[in-house]
Amino acid sequence: TRPYMRALRSMTIALNRTGAYEEALAFCDRQEKECGDADAATTFRSSIFLNMGRWEEARDAALCFTEIWPEHSLVAAFAWRELGEVDETLACFLHGALNRPRTARMLMGLRSSRPQTYEEIRDHNGGIDECADMEAFLGRQPRASRRFFLKIIKAPQVVELLKEAKTVRKRWHDTRTGPEHHDAFVRMNQMETVEFARSQAARLRDVLVG
Repeated sequence: TRPYMRALRSMTIALNRTGAYEEALAFCDRQEKECGDADAATTFRSSIFLNMGRWEEARDAALCFTEIWPEHSLVAAFAWRELGEVDETLACFLHGALNRPRTARMLMGLRSSRPQTYEEIRDHNGGIDECADMEAFLGRQPRASRRFFLKIIKAPQVVELLKEAKTVRKRWHDTRTGPEHHDAFVRMNQMETVEFARSQAARLRDVLVG
C-alpha cells in the first residue's frame, strides 16, 4: 500500500497548492478511510483549512501534532490570531519559532543566513514546503496580522531566545560527551517544549502585545 499512500498524499498536496480545497479534503478522507493514514490526513487538513479560512478547524487539526511536528504550531498560531486569542497565538508562534526558526522567518518573508547544519537544512526545506502549502493564506493575510507576527519575531527578547536556542544546539552537537554536552541537551529539550514557549509568552506578553 505504500506507493498508493504516497500517491494520495502527493495528490492532496498538489490539490491544496492549486486551490482545489474540497478535492484535497476528499483525498484526506481517502487517506484516512482507505489506508488508515489518519495522522497524515490531519496534518494536510490543517493547512487546507487555513487556506479556506476555516480557522477553528485549522487550529484543531494543527494542535493534534504540535509536540511531534512543531511547525504545526505556526499553523495553529495563524489560526489563533484570526480567532482573536492573543495568548494562544503568542505561545504557539514562539513554540514553532524556537523549534523551526527558519520556517518561521520564511513564513514572514524574512531571509536567513545560508543553512549549514543538517537541522538548518531540514528547517529550510520544511519552510519551503510550509510556504507553498499556506500560500493562499499568506497571500491574503491581513496586514495587521502580518505586522503582529513580524513584531514578535523581530523583538529583541525573542531574537535572544532564538539565538540561545541556536547556541545550545551547536554546543550539543560540538561537545558530544561530558557535562557540557549533557547540560546543552537538557536546555535544548527544555527550550523546545510547549511549556517553555508558554512561560516565555506569558513573560513577554506586555512587551510583544503592548
